[in-house]
Amino acid sequence: MPNSSSSDQSGSSAAGSGTQPLSSHGLLNPDTFCERPIFMEIGLNEQLLRGVFTRCSDIVFRTFTIFGARKALLLYVDGLIDSKELEENILKPLTTAEGSTMYGQQSTIAFLQEVVLPIGSTETVDTLPRVVNMVLRWQGLLLIDGETKALALSVSGWPQRAVAEPQTEAVIRGPREAFTENVRTSTALIRRRIHTPDLKMESMQIGRYTQTQVVLCYIENLASPNLIKEVKERLSRIEIDAVLESGYIEELI
Repeated sequence: MPNSSSSDQSGSSAAGSGTQPLSSHGLLNPDTFCERPIFMEIGLNEQLLRGVFTRCSDIVFRTFTIFGARKALLLYVDGLIDSKELEENILKPLTTAEGSTMYGQQSTIAFLQEVVLPIGSTETVDTLPRVVNMVLRWQGLLLIDGETKALALSVSGWPQRAVAEPQTEAVIRGPREAFTENVRTSTALIRRRIHTPDLKMESMQIGRYTQTQVVLCYIENLASPNLIKEVKERLSRIEIDAVLESGYIEELI
């Protein structure tokens, strides 16, 4: 997430070349991404962030229009965000006809932060690496077309059940948390502890009738590419009517 020229800082140069491949801007080079500023063109920001979070099925990109006037992108981890608060305190105030009448074109980051959004804790972010970090720290990130800053929204929340010891794996030290029956709850437990976009979660459906969601989790550059390829191929070859628990996959893979 590297640094850039003055034209990158203003966003105008990048906006004009938004149709070019990211590689032509040097955006995918880790050596230049470390301090990459947020571009004014939201499409370029989205393209780059999708590249960072490629093969991360639990990362949600929600695009919408603020007050019917400006394009916006909301980015968050599925399972680590309070969906009710997201709907009531972010999406609803920014998309209602009432808001359009009251505020019109006044949809700058500062205006939304101070006047519109009823969120207890917010923070402005001005680099894309910081956006990635905040998303992985369970924040909702709001980016607006024409703005060189993003807004981090504290709307974290996840389903929890009473602390229970895993029945098949006793733990002497550390948290006593076991995976649940909900796949997004289980992926959220992993994402809460591993804060890197290199953690990939590739989702697929297996089972002719049950269409059971299965997620392949691995850390890119640590897991063997050949092993990942082999696992994917074995999963794709599974032909079965129903997958009701992990033992079915264990046997067939």
